[in-house]
Amino acid sequence: MYNAAYKNNSLRRSKTLTAENQFERLAESATPLYRHPYEVQLEIKHQIMEKALRKVANIVHSKRKYCSEKIEKIIRDSDGLICPFLGIKPAPQTTNYRNKLQLLIYQGVDGEHLTIGLIVGRGENRVCVPTDHLKNIKSQHTKIIQSTRDFLQSPLSRCHGSWKGVLIRSNCWDQAMLVVQVGSKGLTEEVLEKVKCGLMSYYTPDFTADLGITSMYLQVTSENMGICKSQHHLQGDMHIYEQLLGHKFRISPNAFFQQNTPAAEVMYSLVHQIVASRQSKMLIDVGCGVGTIGILMSDVVDNILGIDMVDSAIADAIFNADLNDVKNASYVVGTARAVSKSLLVKDGVVHDDTVAVVNPCRNGLNKKAIMRLRGCDAIRQLIYISCKPHGNALVNFVDLIAPQSEELPGIPFTPVKAVAVDMFPQTVHSELIITFER
Repeated sequence: MYNAAYKNNSLRRSKTLTAENQFERLAESATPLYRHPYEVQLEIKHQIMEKALRKVANIVHSKRKYCSEKIEKIIRDSDGLICPFLGIKPAPQTTNYRNKLQLLIYQGVDGEHLTIGLIVGRGENRVCVPTDHLKNIKSQHTKIIQSTRDFLQSPLSRCHGSWKGVLIRSNCWDQAMLVVQVGSKGLTEEVLEKVKCGLMSYYTPDFTADLGITSMYLQVTSENMGICKSQHHLQGDMHIYEQLLGHKFRISPNAFFQQNTPAAEVMYSLVHQIVASRQSKMLIDVGCGVGTIGILMSDVVDNILGIDMVDSAIADAIFNADLNDVKNASYVVGTARAVSKSLLVKDGVVHDDTVAVVNPCRNGLNKKAIMRLRGCDAIRQLIYISCKPHGNALVNFVDLIAPQSEELPGIPFTPVKAVAVDMFPQTVHSELIITFER
C-alpha cells in the first residue's frame, strides 16, 4: 500500500507544471496522502514507522559487536524491530490544523507576478504555488495570506524592499501573529523605514482586527532566509499565547511550538505517562523551546532543567514557568552539547536518576550531542521524539545503542518501547517516541 501510494504520486509529479495543475502538484508534494481516507493514512504511517524501527534493528544486527544478547532477544521478541512498537495514535483533528505556516514570496506559475506559497519544482523550474487549497491549512491563515498578496500588488509595497516570506502563527482562540520577512541585501535604514511605513499603512488596526491579527512583526532575513538578522515589532501584542493540556504558553515569533495543538496534547500525555512511571527526580529537556515538555511534566519530577539555543525561547520558557506557577524549573541557553553532570546538581546533590527528553528537528542530533548524553551517566532514561525517524535520527538511535568506546562514551542505552503519534495528517510524517533506558 505504501509503495503504491508513492508510485501514483511520482507519476503526478512528473507532469509539466501549469496554471491548471499547479494546485494538484503542490497537494501531492506537501500533503501526499490527502486522497486517502484517514484510516488508510494511519495504516501507511504505521508501515513507515515499522520500516524505520526494522532498519535500526538491521543495522545493529549487521554490526555484530553492537548486538548484545540482550539486544538480540529484544529484536527477536519484537518481530525484527529494534523494540516493541505500540502502534500509532490518531490525531484528534485531521484537517485545518496547522497553527504555524512559513511561506515564501516568489514568482508564480505565470513567471511575472510575485505570489505567496510553497515552492514546487527545482532549479529554473521553481515556482511558487498558493497553499489555499491544502487540507491542513487553517481558513484564517488563508485569509491573512490573501491580504498579504493584495498588499504585494498595492503601491504601498513598492518601497524597494526584497520581499522574502510570510510567517503566520495562530492559536485556539483564533488570534494570529503575522510576520512579514524582507531580505537584507541593499536594505538601508531609509528603505527599512519605508517598508515599515508601507506595512503599517496597509494593515490598519481595524483591518488587522477583522483578520484576527493580534501581533505583527517585520523580520529582516539573510538572502536564503536561513538567519533572522533583525526583528521589528509593528503593532499589537509582542507574543501570541496557546493553551495545551490546561496550561497556557507564551510564544515568540522564532520559538518552537508543535504545529498541531490537539495532536500535541496526545503526544505530551504519552510522554507524561512514561516519565511518571519512572519516578525520576530530575528531568532535562533538551531543545526545550518555550518550556512545554518540562512544564507539563513538572508534577511528576522534583526538578526540571530546560536547554535551548534560542534566547527568546528561553525567555518564553522562564515566563511560562511563572505563568503556570511552576516553581521547580530552571532554563539555560545552550545546545545538547552543554549537557553535563554538573548541570544536574540541585542544592548540592547530583540527581543520578535523571530522565532526558530530546525532540530535535528533522536533522536529528549531531554526534557530539549524542556523546554528551551518553557520557552523562546520571541520565538513566532517554525519551527521543523524532518527526523523521527514517532520516538522521536513525543514526542517533544506533549510536545510543552501540557499545561503549572512545568515540561513544558511557554505558549504552537499551531501547524499551516505541509509539507514534500522527502529528501531521495528510502528510507521510508522524512523531515517533522511543524510550531508551540503562
